[in-house]
Amino acid sequence: MVQNGEKLFATPALNIFLKENFTELSFRKNSNLLTDYASLDDYDVFTSIKVWSKHDDFILSRLSNGLVERQLYKIKIQRHAFDESDIKLLKLKAENTFGVSADEADYFVFTKSIANNAYNLQEENINILFKDNTIKDIANASDNLSLSLLAKPVVKNILCVDRELIT
Repeated sequence: MVQNGEKLFATPALNIFLKENFTELSFRKNSNLLTDYASLDDYDVFTSIKVWSKHDDFILSRLSNGLVERQLYKIKIQRHAFDESDIKLLKLKAENTFGVSADEADYFVFTKSIANNAYNLQEENINILFKDNTIKDIANASDNLSLSLLAKPVVKNILCVDRELIT
């Protein structure tokens, strides 16, 4: 919104980062940017969110009010992908319930995939300290442990839905 020229309340520390999408290169070129980022804290963010909860923009105010009132998304996590027809029905319900467009319904119903590796063989070592004060890498310390199982990423799918849409 701010990048599209709309005035939006924000603390000075937060406003800098709302006005522009900075990249790593931006921080490397402008050392003041890191100082500005370091001055940003949760009070800047939450103060702005509290003000936004009363904003005229329905989506901004609804999402902000949800944070202020601790009415967060209902989240479901599962291994297999969510049924597309169920997602479409929830988005249609969001359109009808909130009077928003199909694109805007994506703020109230969305899916993501997450992956987690318990152990990264290339980047991490898990060391075990034995009673005799020797230290061994877990790969060498156990005959029973299969590190390939720990290194295999676990992928799960997440469905986030505005609580008002769940009946």
